[in-house]
Amino acid sequence: MQSDKTINPTVLEMVETYLKEHGYDGLYDDDCGCRVHYLAPCSHINENCRAGYLQTDGMVGPEYTIRCPQCNAICPKDAAECLECGAVWD
Repeated sequence: MQSDKTINPTVLEMVETYLKEHGYDGLYDDDCGCRVHYLAPCSHINENCRAGYLQTDGMVGPEYTIRCPQCNAICPKDAAECLECGAVWD
């Protein structure tokens, strides 16, 4: 017999399942972000929330990021060089 969560999940349960199945770390918008294991600590998800990835500062945002070892700027992980200082990394 299936559990009630499987048959009739809440919106938060559906969002959590989607995020996990698609490799996302949580949700974010212009003002905040939350991790998949603790969704919507603000008690609501608004229409501006988007799926995102864990950032180097511990927040959730639109893409994976890394910190430049030379100037400590936050840059997209797939960048070949720092967007701030131009340092090149492997």
